Amino acid sequence: MAIQPIPTLAEIVEKFDAFREYADAKQGTGYQYQGLVHDYSAAASILTHINYRITIGGEAGIEALFDSMMFLLNFRTRIEYSYDHLTSYDDYKVDFGSGGTGGAVKWTDISGKPTTYPPSTHEHSFDWNRAIKSSEFLGRNIFTESGDIANSVKEGLETLLFPRVSPTITAGAGSLFEEGTSQDFMINGTLSPNDGDTIGSFELIDSNDNVITSFPPNAAPASTSISHEVTGIVTNMSYRFKAVVDGLTVYSPYVNLSFVPAVLFGVNAGSNIQGTDAYQGLSKVIEADKSLTVEMNGTNGYMYLFIPLSFGIITSIQDQNGFELRSFLESQTQISVTTLGLDDNQVNQYYRYRSPFQGAVNQIQISTQ
Repeated sequence: MAIQPIPTLAEIVEKFDAFREYADAKQGTGYQYQGLVHDYSAAASILTHINYRITIGGEAGIEALFDSMMFLLNFRTRIEYSYDHLTSYDDYKVDFGSGGTGGAVKWTDISGKPTTYPPSTHEHSFDWNRAIKSSEFLGRNIFTESGDIANSVKEGLETLLFPRVSPTITAGAGSLFEEGTSQDFMINGTLSPNDGDTIGSFELIDSNDNVITSFPPNAAPASTSISHEVTGIVTNMSYRFKAVVDGLTVYSPYVNLSFVPAVLFGVNAGSNIQGTDAYQGLSKVIEADKSLTVEMNGTNGYMYLFIPLSFGIITSIQDQNGFELRSFLESQTQISVTTLGLDDNQVNQYYRYRSPFQGAVNQIQISTQ
């Protein structure tokens, strides 16, 4: 790269004029125009600082300032300049006067400058409620990075640094019940308005959006715990809370109440138990699917496991030591079982698994998949 003499002040001013004309021609082109305006302002600021250095005789590092200014004026193209031909920097003083008197401005004539350098600690008043202008970037607000409009600097900073927190509703877990029973269940939840101001409505609804009950809105929004008991439930149901806060509708997750046939298991002396004998003669557990763990105990009996037909065929049965029992618990037989003593007794279909012989069973845990 050839080394060039640093341009004269007149040539630098011409570069400023040319740069400004080029930037004006790019107005309305978004990021490109903004970048040019930034570089022009930065170059002008550097030139002002160069003049300050020349005025006070602080010329150390001044060539680095010239290089930075020319880098910007050359559209971010770096050119190596020489300064050996200069005997003084005085020719680069710019007339910053406004009265047409000409000549360089004397440092002593500048008013309002600090008395010490660096300036002592001080503050500048700022109107936080001053209006802000829209950004050139796609019509977005200069502060928010979104379509939200902030009308003042304070609003803009609050939107940027402390975005609005939407209201939320949490709900407790649902439950699993035995098919054929009637259940009462307490549904619990919490409404957190967060940055919301007005609660318009607050309800418990079912999966078809039917309103089960309404709660009085809190006049002074705060986190509010609510409960409601549903009664006489005999079939699968789903409920959730619904609220309207500042015109925004929010929902809690669903609370699911599900009914399934019981899993039957245990040790029994009968070689072919089914029907009500199976329901009465074995233990039962309520599970959501065929993945479960139960413990077998008994003497002089067969090991039995009844899995509801709706759960599907078991592919693995293991004891607590990881030993595979699937081939041992033979007879994947479909059996009818009739419940007893429930609110609405059922006849359910099961896969029945049974050991091939009687024996003593002591604390054998089996897990199924």
